Order: sequence, then structure tokens, then C-alpha cells
Amino acid sequence: MSANRVPQRILLPVLALAMACGPMSAPPDEPEQAGARSPATELEAFSTSHDGVSNPSRVEDIAPGQPGSAPSSLTDVAGRLFFIATDAEHGTELWKSDGSSRGTRLVEDITPGPESSEFHALTAVGRTLFFVRATPDYRAELWKSDGTAGGTSHVMDIDPSTSVWGPPELTAFRGSLFFVATDEEHGTELWKSDGTPGGTSRVVDLVPGPESAYPRELTVVGGSLYFFAAHALWRTDGTEAGTVLVRRFESTEPNEFPHFLSATDAAGTLYFFMFFDYEDREDPPGFVTLWKSDGTPEGTVPLAEVRPPGEDLDAFSMTAAGRRVFFLSSDPAAGVEPWTSDGTPGGTRRIADLRPGPDSSHPRELTALGGVLYFCAYVPGLGDELWRSDGTPGGTRLVKDILSGEPSPSLAFLKAEGGRLFFTAREPRTGHELWTSDGTRKGTHRVDDLAPGAFSSSPRDFTRSGSRLFFVAQDRYRGAELWSAKLDSRGRLSGAEFLSAESSSMRSGSGPAYLLQDLVPGLGDPSLYSAVDADGRLFFFARDLSTGLEPWTSDGTPEGTRLVKDLRPGPEGSVSRFTYEQAMVSRGRRVFFTADDGIHGRELWTSDGTERGTRLVKDILPGPGSSGATPFVAGGVLFIVADDGVHGSELWKSDGTAAGTVLVRDIFPGEPGSGPFHLNELRGSLIFLATDPVHGPELWRSNGTPEGTFRVSETDIGFKYEPMRVVGDLLFFNAEDWVHGYGEELWRSDGTPEGTFMLGDLAPGTQGSYPATLTGVGGKAFFFAYNQVYGREPWVSDGTPEGTRLLKDVNPGDFWSVSYPGTGAASDGTFFFAAASPGYGEELWKSDGTEAGTVLVKDINPGPASSTLWAELYGVDGRLLFGADDGVHGAELWKSDASRRGTRLVQELVPGLKGSMPFPRYFIRSGRNVFFLADDLATGKEWWVVPVRALD
Repeated sequence: MSANRVPQRILLPVLALAMACGPMSAPPDEPEQAGARSPATELEAFSTSHDGVSNPSRVEDIAPGQPGSAPSSLTDVAGRLFFIATDAEHGTELWKSDGSSRGTRLVEDITPGPESSEFHALTAVGRTLFFVRATPDYRAELWKSDGTAGGTSHVMDIDPSTSVWGPPELTAFRGSLFFVATDEEHGTELWKSDGTPGGTSRVVDLVPGPESAYPRELTVVGGSLYFFAAHALWRTDGTEAGTVLVRRFESTEPNEFPHFLSATDAAGTLYFFMFFDYEDREDPPGFVTLWKSDGTPEGTVPLAEVRPPGEDLDAFSMTAAGRRVFFLSSDPAAGVEPWTSDGTPGGTRRIADLRPGPDSSHPRELTALGGVLYFCAYVPGLGDELWRSDGTPGGTRLVKDILSGEPSPSLAFLKAEGGRLFFTAREPRTGHELWTSDGTRKGTHRVDDLAPGAFSSSPRDFTRSGSRLFFVAQDRYRGAELWSAKLDSRGRLSGAEFLSAESSSMRSGSGPAYLLQDLVPGLGDPSLYSAVDADGRLFFFARDLSTGLEPWTSDGTPEGTRLVKDLRPGPEGSVSRFTYEQAMVSRGRRVFFTADDGIHGRELWTSDGTERGTRLVKDILPGPGSSGATPFVAGGVLFIVADDGVHGSELWKSDGTAAGTVLVRDIFPGEPGSGPFHLNELRGSLIFLATDPVHGPELWRSNGTPEGTFRVSETDIGFKYEPMRVVGDLLFFNAEDWVHGYGEELWRSDGTPEGTFMLGDLAPGTQGSYPATLTGVGGKAFFFAYNQVYGREPWVSDGTPEGTRLLKDVNPGDFWSVSYPGTGAASDGTFFFAAASPGYGEELWKSDGTEAGTVLVKDINPGPASSTLWAELYGVDGRLLFGADDGVHGAELWKSDASRRGTRLVQELVPGLKGSMPFPRYFIRSGRNVFFLADDLATGKEWWVVPVRALD
């Protein structure tokens, strides 16, 4: 059924990343039970859990190997499942399944061959599936399918001249499909279709002529279809005569228009949010108004003004459970909490302040089941857990504390199907796996460990079709594929078995490197940043489904990879995305980093890798304001750049205690301070740039004492914001000599005024050579620079003007024949770099510091094609690690011992031409392992690990 090649084009869905969940108190009548079973040792192992739940089965490995077929848009059509998936032979196309391997097959290869189709808005109307297919010229066409190739066809080309429809709003109503479409004569209006060209027509032209009404928020309520268009609420029975105005909304202010959000049916009543603002508003206003409507003008009334819960309009979601609607709203006194409305102004209120006070409980994943709302929320001491509510304070309670105490299970993808909740939750020893709940503590448990151990199967997209529950899950060997399990009459999983004969021994791309852990299930990005080694443990910033950017640690094993502490509970995170790259350093077994817990502002924290050993060092700027507190270690001293609100941004130091965190010297009294930056260690002291009242940015040194902090340079030069590099006993940096009119050139300093000077006018005149990517090897600085004669090529310097010279003209000629050298790295006395040369493209080169010793290591991708474009190079124990594409395996992990024969592929993380795009990168050694980031197309960008001994 499926080919053994990697698809040439993979259309992967954008998975909504969930935020955070938390507990208060468990129901007194249900004792806590330990429901976690030990992980299965084989994928085929069959085990039964609490209420007869058995192993779900993978339906079919559509695209063998790690990339997987990436199923998406799972849609039930009268007991048959339709979905979108990718294989190598057909690209991304429409598939169907009855829950068996034999019954899981391609419906039709609409775009023949490996090229892909693009599908949107799969919608069931009776026994017919409707969908929108995007054409290669970016037009949108309406299609239908009955599950057969012959019954899959284009319905009608509404207007060949129209490039796009906009949001199609496909909606099933009274046995027909209603949608929004555009034609040249009538603009964007409401249409309907029975699946035939003759039965596809415009319902009504609300704004006559080519101007558009722009219908949106199509919502079925009882026997009517409601929608918003032309600044008004409308309802229709599907005919032009039966399309009537319910209420028009007009602002008393000029240039303000109504915005409608989140229309929802609750037991026959329409609820929606509305606010007035300028027409192209994209950010939320200060308040929105909750309305309800019974379909009459007098019955369309406002209920309450509420504050938005988030920073974008998508935050205005609403969930109906029984006769109530539930939504999120913010309040200065209570933060963001769950709210409800029973359709009366008095009954529109906050349910409870789960986390008392102004801090939010960060509720999310609002899901209705049996007239009850289920959601996730954070409460101090309990973490982020599953809750339920009937809309009253007394009926709002914790379902189960899945992970006891503060650790949070990162619940996500809540879906009610067959009378039960299904979701994914993370446990330290099982990763993100399939869980279910009937709303009781006893009935809330893990179904199975589909990807044994700490790896994650990341189940999602739960969809009931017939008697089966379908979902997307992954393991390390097959990637993201379609799975299913049988549902009994009570909605419990039972009687499942594996439907494919393939075993876990069929793993592709075997080798020494392994995935550390899937922090964010699916293809989501955990935003891994600022990694640092501390005595054999890796510390880094990352986020999972229940936290923002927070400190994590790893010993190189999946089980030993964990959140250190959720310093700022909830999805916001304690680490600013603007400061993460310079926000973590190590000293001994401890790390120091900058974080904001939401109380003290962005200040200095420290951790030994345990929750108890993670603490604030000092609130340098007391209160919620931030000092910035960026740490750096030099000469064994922990320096900090911080602003205490009195001295401006200045140099501080710390011994790890509040009392020992003190100002070193007030270089520039008052605000904004001297602003120290480009901190480096030189000869056991700190060397940095700072500004005093007389001079602009100049070089300074410090040993951590006031008297030992002094200005090094006093020259009329312009320091550049390019990073400075220490090589041996010298600091190399970029600067302009404004007195002599030299452009940006390479300078050096030994920490003394007389030892600070320009190394040469490498690009004569005012143009500048713009040195970049300095790398120290054997006491010499290798770098790339521009010259009018040679173009941009590799250079070398021993720190003297006469010893600063062109290394080699790799691509002979002037500016237009530059070699475009890329990143460089040192390994065992050899300088490695990537550069383009005639006939070879960009490949791996090496140098011993001489022209004769600067040679191509290997033409990895033979011929003029490049193998190492934008690759990162990393030296470790006499070996070089890097990402390369040889034209056969895609971008994968390579190593080199500086010889042609010793330059070879380490491991194919993603079999086939696709590769682990864009390249394995961000290498860092910690203990006996090298960590690096890669994307196997199934788990997204995550940490991978390769043992150093495996590189021999």
C-alpha cells in the first residue's frame, strides 16, 4: 500500500499548543488511586487497565519510517473516517479508514504523483464529505467525496477569475452544505450546495452588486442558520425569502464598526461576543459585550461587558455545556478565571477564583461533556491539573491530581467522544500518553504507554467514527500515524489489538543518536534555548504544554530530563524571549540565570537542578520592576549587569547570596548607567565595554573590586556590536578608527592601553573588511573578512599586524567571486570551516594556519551542489560534528576527523531526501554526551543526544 521513500512534500498541520492546568482539592468521596502502570516493553504487548481499557492499535503505517504520514483533519462521515495524510508515492491526499489496515486506503490521488494537494475545512453533510481544495494558482475550489475515486469530484468552479474565497465557513444545515464564496458580479456572499453544479447556488445577495456582505460565524441553532454580515445578525432557513435581518448594530462613534466573535449554540439560544472598533482591528479591546439571541430583534440583548482573557482575538472562545456557556475573562482582582452565563445579566459571572488573588489560574482546554465543563487550571501546591464545573462555585472541583504536588502533567488535546474525555498527559517515566476520564477520580487514568518509556506517543485529534475512536499518535520508529481503538457502549476502550504486522524491529535510521524527550507533543516547538553544562548535567530553557519558557535539566536520558521548577506558573513563563540567549551561566554544580516569577521582576536566580535548590538570589530592584540581572562568570567571579533603579545599568557581582550580591563600581553615576556589554574573560579578569560620563563605549577590566575596575582604552574608535572573542591572551574585536578614517576592521587588546590597537586596514580605505566568526585555534584567531581584491575569504591572525593575513583565496577573484565562508570551529588544533569554491559548491574545509594547509576536506555533495549551507560546526575530542546534505540522505548528522575517509554520516535521523531539516544544530557537550537540536518530522525540534564514545 505504501512506498518506502520519504515524501517529497509533507503538509503538516499546525497543532494548537495548549497552555496549563492545576488542582485545588479532590472530591472527598473518591480516594486517590495510583493508576500508573509500568511501561510496556514491546509495542505489541497487550495489557488491560482499570476499566477494561486495552492497547489501541495503529491502523496503518502509511509512510514507513520516522517522518510518518502526519494524518490530520480527522472527520467522521456517517460512520466512516476521512482524513488527510502523506506518503511518498502520492504526496498529501485524501484517505479513509474503517479501523482496519485493509480498510485504510487512499480515496483518490487528486494531484497525481508525489506532488501534494492542499485541503481545508473537511465537513460532513449526511453521507457526503465536502472540502475545499487549493489549486496551484492559489484558487479555492469546492470538492465532494463519497469515499470512492469515482465519487470524488470538483463540485463547481464558482468564479474562475477569483483567486481566493477567504474563510469558507463550511457548515452542514438541513441536508445541504452552506458556505461563503466570492464571484466577480456579487462579491462575497452566502452560498449553499447539494453536491451538484445545478444544486450549488448563492442563497442571497445581501449587499447587491459586486460589493460584499462577508458572512461569517455560521452557526446552526435549532431550525435556523445564524450568521453575521453587513454589520448585522441574520438568520436563514436556507432560502432567499427565509433570510431575515435579526438586528443591525450601529456605533455612535464615526469610523467604528461591529466585530463579532465566537458564536455558540447553547440549548437553542445563540450567544456571541461583540465590540465596536475600527474595521481592521486585530488586537483585543479593553472590553467586549456578551450577547444572546432567540432570533427576534427584541430577544437579541446584551448580557454583560467582560474583559478579554488574552492578547489576541482568538482568546474569545466560548463553550456550551447544557443550557450554559462558559468562557474566560480577566479581572484585576482575580486574574484570568473561568466565567459562565445562564442567559441572564445576573447569571453572567465568574465561577470561582481558583487561584485567589490577582494571579491567574490560567484555565484552558474548555471542553463540554454531559452538560459539565472540563478544563485545566493551575493552583499553587497542586500544579496544572484537570477540573470540572457545573457553573456553580460548589460544583467546581478538581477531578484528579495526576502528578502529586507542583509538577504538572501538561494536559492537552481534551476531546469528548463517546461519553468520555480523551486527552494526553505527561508523566516523567512515560512521556505524553493517552489518558481518559469519565469525570471521576477513579475513572481518570492512563490508557496505555504507546511509545514505551519516557518517549511520547503524543495522541491527539481524537475522533469517533462508528464504533471506534481514531487518533493520531507516534512512536520512535514510525512517526505520526493513524491509530484506532474499539469503543464499547459506555465509551470505554476495549478489545483493541494491533492491526499491522510490523514490529518495532523495523526501525529506520538506526545509529548512536537518540531522541531525548518529546517536550511538546507533535510538531510543536518547545523553544529550546540557552543551554549550559554544569558539572555533567545540561541546563536549558524550554517550554512544554503547561509552562512557558522555564529552566529544565537533563542527564542525557529521557527519564532524567525534567522541568527544574515552574517559576512563573502558567503559560507565560519566567524567561523573556528577548533575553534567553544571554541568561544562563554555570559555576560549579550550580547555574545562574535571569528569570521573572511574576512577583519580583526579571532578577537573578540560581539552581542546583532540584526544585528545593532553585531560588531567587536577590531582588536587586525591589518589587515587580526588573533589574535585568544578566550573569557572566570570569576569573571565578560571578558578575552581573543590573539596574537597581538608583545607579542605572552597572556592573555587580555575587557570591550566590543576597548579602553577597553587591555593586562593583558605579562607572556612570545616575541613569541610564554605563551599560556594560560584550562581557568576556581575559587573563583571569572580566573585560567588557562600558560608557562613562566622558567617553563613549570603551574597553574596561575588572577583578570584582572597585579599585580593580578601570578603563583599558581611551581612543577615539567606534566599537561595533559584533561579538568579541578571546583567543589565548588576547581579545579580538571589531571597531572603526574615526581619527584615521578606517572602516570596520579587526582590533586586538591584551587588557592594557598600549596593547590595544588595530591589526590592519584589511580593506583599504573607509569601506571596512567587516571581520566575522572569530574562532581560536592553537593561539591564532581565524576569521572571515572582505577585501576589494579577494572578496570575502578566510583570514588568520597571531595578534600582530604582520601576522594578520589572508589564509587562502578559496574562490579566486574579486568581490563577485567570494567564497562566502560560513561558520568555523576548532578541533584538535585544526580549523574547520564551510566555504564555496569553483566546481564544489559550499563544502567542508580545514586549515592548519598556512595557505598550503588550507584544503577541501571532502566534496560531500559531489559537484557544484552544496552540502553544508548554513551548517553549524562543533569540535569535540578531536572530532568535528556538523550537519550536511550529501544529496542522498538529506540534511543529517555528520562527523569528521579532518580526513576525507573519516568524514562520514553518523546517523540518518529521517530516512530519505527530506532529512532532519534544516540541519542538526546547536551542539553542546555535557558529561559523556553531545546534545544537539534536530527535527525528525514527527516530534518537531527537540533535543537529541549522541554519546561522545560513539564518535570514535
